[in-house]
Amino acid sequence: MKKKFSAGCYVLLGAAIGIIPRFTVCPMISEGRFMQCWETAKIMSLVGIVFVLIGGLMFFVKNLKVKTSLDISAAAVSAVGFFIPAKLVGGCMDAGMACHTTAFPIIYGLLICMLCAALASIGKDFLAVKKRGSTPSIMLDNGRCVK
Repeated sequence: MKKKFSAGCYVLLGAAIGIIPRFTVCPMISEGRFMQCWETAKIMSLVGIVFVLIGGLMFFVKNLKVKTSLDISAAAVSAVGFFIPAKLVGGCMDAGMACHTTAFPIIYGLLICMLCAALASIGKDFLAVKKRGSTPSIMLDNGRCVK
């Protein structure tokens, strides 16, 4: 149960990052055009899908090195996710619009939670490696490992 906690966090937070911004950004402008924050919400939905995929993969991974690399990729994606609403795409020009007052603070909060979960999981993985010991494994001819 404890081993899959980070995977469950990634799936739940990824789903929240993918769904919540769609309902908290500014509405559509007339003539079928969308505001800039709507494009940010679409990109954040893709970021949420990436987190759900990382979490889904972590449910099936048993190798500690692969799990740690998935944790590092989740931390990297969450760090890059900060730049999407801040610099890359942005939001509406008026600071009082719904994207600036509601959607972006929610996005930033969820990304901070995701980054903290990823860093905590990376730290837990490194502690598990340290507890295991640093004696190298030697592979025998018949496929068994001996320390």
